[in-house]
Amino acid sequence: SNSLNASPKMSGSMSSRRAVGITWMIGEVGGAKVVRHGGSTFGQRATLLLVPSRSFAIAVLTNADRGEALTARVTRWALEHYLQLVDPPLVPLVRSADELAQYAGRYVGALGDVVATVSEGQLTLQPVPTGAEPELADTLPATAGFIGEDRFVALGDPDDTRRGEFLRGTPGTIAWLRFHGRLYGRERSA
Repeated sequence: SNSLNASPKMSGSMSSRRAVGITWMIGEVGGAKVVRHGGSTFGQRATLLLVPSRSFAIAVLTNADRGEALTARVTRWALEHYLQLVDPPLVPLVRSADELAQYAGRYVGALGDVVATVSEGQLTLQPVPTGAEPELADTLPATAGFIGEDRFVALGDPDDTRRGEFLRGTPGTIAWLRFHGRLYGRERSA
């Protein structure tokens, strides 16, 4: 577990490949520290999950656009059956349409955009592919259920894999959207 804390950040040139660190997502499941990193591109999804205190690791690789559903089910099953670690279900917070309005807008990313709209008291996130192969992109809309101030989970996702958060800029206004492992900058109004 200490080796994770001592991972190299970045040194030398990229061509030397002598030191490039990985970004770990750190959280808890059933009270145990969990460290994970996932990756995806069009048509592929993967995750690596570690529980350092229990000397446990699992890697799941898929060849599917919605492969995170499988990675979530497999890792959740493994944590429960091998380590008896289970998280309680998430309960979304109630937000008014006025509270949701601050999140509405277009968020621009490297592989596509996300358009956030408020309708009938719900915030919907619609991925919009802009890459070279839009037919391979995930365009499944998500209704955000807030589980923290600016953190949310996609409602109706049986695998609880589509999570994200809105990030604020210096004046306290929404500037970024982190969703599905990607970062999107908020498009400025003309």
